Amino acid sequence: MAPERCVLLMVKHPGFVPVKSRLAAALGPEAARSLYEALAADAVRSLASGDHALTVLYDPPEAREATASWLGQGPGYRPQRGADLGVRMVAGFREAFSGGFRKAVLVGSDVPGLGGDLVRQALTGLDGHDAVLGPARDGGYYLIGFRRETFPPEAFAGIPWSTGEVFSKTLEILEKNGRRVFVMPSRSDIDTAEDLERIAADPPAGLGPAFREWLLKRRRDHGRE
Repeated sequence: MAPERCVLLMVKHPGFVPVKSRLAAALGPEAARSLYEALAADAVRSLASGDHALTVLYDPPEAREATASWLGQGPGYRPQRGADLGVRMVAGFREAFSGGFRKAVLVGSDVPGLGGDLVRQALTGLDGHDAVLGPARDGGYYLIGFRRETFPPEAFAGIPWSTGEVFSKTLEILEKNGRRVFVMPSRSDIDTAEDLERIAADPPAGLGPAFREWLLKRRRDHGRE
């Protein structure tokens, strides 16, 4: 029987579009790119197994073959659609629900240690709640999810993306619309050099092998091993 639960993983193909601009300003574009590639590879590896389907929402739309070559043939692949982040996330959820899934959670690819256990916790949380949110320590969120019958597109409208108000504003909209929200443990994503240093000094549980290797190589290259 086909799974009724879906994980949506948003990625950019670093060969087509710049990634991690703030991190690139501090580390250089090649280091930022290789870090992004490591985190995305770990995310696919950890999310590919379980009683859920994995769909990679890739950008840009012409990068389908390149993204599948990079991340493997296991996941499904769909292009991100829309000019703004909120519109793209709404489109991803709508495609998942119209495709027959009853529950879906969406995650980014820049959260070290984001594994299957955390996603399963989010999907299970939807058994007794209408929505699930995973707050990031910078004020955003690293995970958001819904049941098909409780999906509110308005939760993505008017959000000040890339600010410290994303989580609080989204939670406010959901609660004003009568949604019961399951809040996950907070996690750190990597947007800046300070984020990277903090995570390197105190790595979260479940750190993936590609990111661990990236950290080891960086320490070797900088004579810190």
